[in-house]
Formats: sequence, structure tokens, C-alpha cells
Amino acid sequence: MQPHHKKLNPYYAPSVNTVANDGNTGSYRELDDADSAHCPGHGESTTEAPSDNKCGIAAKIDLVFVRESTLAGPYSADSLAPSTACTGVAACSDHRVLIGTVTVQ
Repeated sequence: MQPHHKKLNPYYAPSVNTVANDGNTGSYRELDDADSAHCPGHGESTTEAPSDNKCGIAAKIDLVFVRESTLAGPYSADSLAPSTACTGVAACSDHRVLIGTVTVQ
């Protein structure tokens, strides 16, 4: 499921509500949800698969959540291209590497 999917609304905090990800009622932030350079409330793609998201980007199905009440500073995540160092295939995975940074209390 992608961030905008209704089944994720109980996870995402209401403070995440954006045009691309609304109706949220949960307690969590996703480490890429505040990325204004890509799609606020949604973040970067983590696959190359087509998507029905409101951002017009490939699908984002890999997520790193943190309870909003434990945030103690800025947080972020980045989606990196899959390695191409494998032999016999164009890429080593059909998912992008997702890394994140967060300070919690």
C-alpha cells in the first residue's frame, strides 16, 4: 500500500494530511512525509512501478514510521537507486534503498 491508501489512515497522524495523503487519524509520521522537494505527505518513490498516487510519481511502498509523540527534532528519509552491480540483471532489486534519520525522545 502507498501512503495515500485508506488502510494506512489509522497509522499516519492527522498532521500529515495533505492533498496527496489525507484522512489520517493515527499517531505516526513517516520519515519521508515532509519532503517538500518531492511530494509532501507522501515522499519519494521507492519502486519504479506505475502508481495511482496524486503525486504523478512511481509507487512508494516502502515506509519507515516513527510515533509522532516521540519526535525530538528533525527527521528525513531518502530513496536511493538500486545497485546495478549484480551480474545478469539490469538492477539488483525492483525496490529503491530507503534510508532515514530521526531523533526520538
